[in-house]
Amino acid sequence: MSDAAPAAPAAPVEPPPPPLTAMQRLHRFTERFGHMMSRVILTALYVTLVGPAGILLSLFADPLRIKRWRGSSWNAWTRANDTLERARRQD
Repeated sequence: MSDAAPAAPAAPVEPPPPPLTAMQRLHRFTERFGHMMSRVILTALYVTLVGPAGILLSLFADPLRIKRWRGSSWNAWTRANDTLERARRQD
């Protein structure tokens, strides 16, 4: 007599899916092609527009004024709401 465990029942075998129609194959191809082309086009736009603009801005612009210290970081206050009535208007 053998002490081996009984074999587990086999999972039911699913039938193969039906073959795809021509329209389903075309839809699958165009969806995959569209995903590929979107990545290609977005990469090309980034390389041609965003990359050079970022390089030019980093070389010639300093919007945060952090590259050079010009002696003082004080910015004069503009008096837009110096009275209580103007402060309450909030235009």
